[in-house]
Amino acid sequence: APGQVSLPTLREIYHFENLNRQTKIYALIGNPVDKSIGHLCHNQVFRSLKENSVYVKIPLTPQEVPLFFKLMKKLPFEGFSVTMPLKEQMAPYLDALDPKAKQIGAINTLVKREGKWWGYNTDAGGALD
Repeated sequence: APGQVSLPTLREIYHFENLNRQTKIYALIGNPVDKSIGHLCHNQVFRSLKENSVYVKIPLTPQEVPLFFKLMKKLPFEGFSVTMPLKEQMAPYLDALDPKAKQIGAINTLVKREGKWWGYNTDAGGALD
């Protein structure tokens, strides 16, 4: 069916047979996310390090953000990569904001630390490097 992940993809990329209740979930959120190859890189690293983690892509529109943040707190998410058009909309949903992200006004990385959600901007530093 359209949008359904194939069994080989579940096994080879998302190592589905190793996922369990303790698996940490990381994701790319935004729209569009279909062209991103981040899931290929992150899941390969998780597998090589024997980390019980998985990285997925979640298409998310600005209108869906409030409900998403309510629901995502019920799942074992540990971090998010944020892409357009959501980078400027994240701050109200976070517990803390890195000073650089606040100054820039855009957040592209969300990290859960001690049960609190922190927002960062790694785009600016990456561009300068």
